[in-house]
Amino acid sequence: MTGKKYSNLTEVAQKYPDSFGKPSLLYYGQYRKEKEIPKEVLFFRPKLLSSGIYHKTVIVWVQHYQKVLDIFRETALFCNQMVEVGVYNPNDRFFFIVGDEASKNIVLEDPYIRKHRSVAVLKPIKNTKTKLLFYTHNFFHATTVMNLRTMPRFIWSPETRIQHRDQIFTPLKDFNNHLFKVGANPWSHHLGGDKVDAPEGTPATYTNYWGYEFDLLNSMAKLMNFKYVILNVEDGKWGHVEADGKWSGKIAKVMTEDYDFIISDIFITYKRCKIFDASLAFDKDYMVFVAPNPQPNPKYLAIIRPLTPLVWLIIGCSLVVAAVVFVAVSKVEEKIVSLRLKAWSNMYEASWYVYGTVIGESITRDINSIGANATRALVATWIMYCLILSSSYSGNLKAFLTTPGYSQPIDTLKDVLDSGLTWGMVMYGEEEEEMMASSEDPVIQKIWQGKEEKPYSPTVAEVDSVLLGESIFIDWKSGLEPAIYAKYSTPGGDPLVHLASTPVFMPNFPGWAFHKFNPWRARFDQLLQRHIEAGLIDEWKWRTWVKKKEDAIAKGDVIDYTEPPTISPLTLDDMQECFLKCMLNSIPLASYFI
Repeated sequence: MTGKKYSNLTEVAQKYPDSFGKPSLLYYGQYRKEKEIPKEVLFFRPKLLSSGIYHKTVIVWVQHYQKVLDIFRETALFCNQMVEVGVYNPNDRFFFIVGDEASKNIVLEDPYIRKHRSVAVLKPIKNTKTKLLFYTHNFFHATTVMNLRTMPRFIWSPETRIQHRDQIFTPLKDFNNHLFKVGANPWSHHLGGDKVDAPEGTPATYTNYWGYEFDLLNSMAKLMNFKYVILNVEDGKWGHVEADGKWSGKIAKVMTEDYDFIISDIFITYKRCKIFDASLAFDKDYMVFVAPNPQPNPKYLAIIRPLTPLVWLIIGCSLVVAAVVFVAVSKVEEKIVSLRLKAWSNMYEASWYVYGTVIGESITRDINSIGANATRALVATWIMYCLILSSSYSGNLKAFLTTPGYSQPIDTLKDVLDSGLTWGMVMYGEEEEEMMASSEDPVIQKIWQGKEEKPYSPTVAEVDSVLLGESIFIDWKSGLEPAIYAKYSTPGGDPLVHLASTPVFMPNFPGWAFHKFNPWRARFDQLLQRHIEAGLIDEWKWRTWVKKKEDAIAKGDVIDYTEPPTISPLTLDDMQECFLKCMLNSIPLASYFI
């Protein structure tokens, strides 16, 4: 994009007056569709305070604090697809030095100041020259006994220095029963719940929640001493940009501060981080597919599977070469020792000797070869070769008979196309679906164009047809893994379907999302990190899987699967390789008699 660059929004408004309803630094502008600003015009919002890799400490000491706060407020930006905090970087610290009570109240009643975790107002104490009283906004005033919005925190003097940030800012170790509005949609092992009966067309609501994120939320509430109420968004969506350019679902609710934060498999992506304040990620999720399990190879092929085709070819060639070498060496040595070496001196006898030695039979003991040292050395070498070969083959053959091999699993998108099976997926409106639709990769294009759209099912019922070997299902790992363990696995937990080992696209990292202006996300991150390091999230996730399996068993919603006995008689299927080997060995025997 090229064109004139503007650093002042007023200049843009003056140049294109019909494109604005009202010039404001709070918005890029309220565009009128019939007369928009040309795309070649670039507007760069100048920053009041420079940004960098270091945290800043901002000290404000002026006469008119309201004017300064107005300037600070106008650095914030609220658009349909972007929210910027402006100067109110949550990692920075602000100190306002005031001289009277009125100025102190102006600062601490500012709506943006009241949402920043590191703001203090310093006021000199009367009749003293070296003492300052620190005030902060009390985030938890509604649930404290005194119900004070403004709290005196610390008296500074040369003798009493600041030792810790909690002395001068509102401590966030105890939330004093603060009530959070938490947005959530039940999904897989993240958050489950019982749907409340309601008239048709009424937005779905849930109760009796469970899931590993619910356990995490309860643990955080206990450690930080807060309460919460879980709210279900009316449209039931997680959230994406709709045709009108606005976000929908839970993300729209947290963006507009209808919810304090949202949970349940919230992907932390670049686009979403422009409108919410993301927590530390504590899981990994990605789009993947589930396919029928690899099938056992026919057991009659066990006779050839212990060796690769190349090895079989080399062995066949070695038989021919060995027979020729035996004939050549024995004929020369017959003339030297004047002894008839019948077992090796012609191609017919040498071929039978080479073959018999390979399968473990030999007539060497009946042959007089005294003095034929070269032939004897050749025989010893060949017997050693056959011993190693037969031992390797027989050992590997036993392994293939006791542990049958399987066909190659369907593990890539190309394998999906080559399988000849149909494939389906649920349309969630996630970015990965847009990526598939716009991808130039020929394999992904065929996958997208040939997909069958499936309805959403909390139990992932589409895996039923996968179990029958009729189709392949593309969905999210966090939905497929618990469903496979709960329903589509053996009592011992072995899966009856195959989950691909690689994602369709890059992985996503779920976490929680807060409104851009909030004072407590950093405190949540501290405790999230401790839960991750303690292994509690993985433990709660596993317990949720076990609960889902127990519930499925109680409801009878499980696959009728019978574990094969550990010890059982051999069947005709087990012995077919033996019969085939007997038939193959009888062919040269029959030719001998013929």
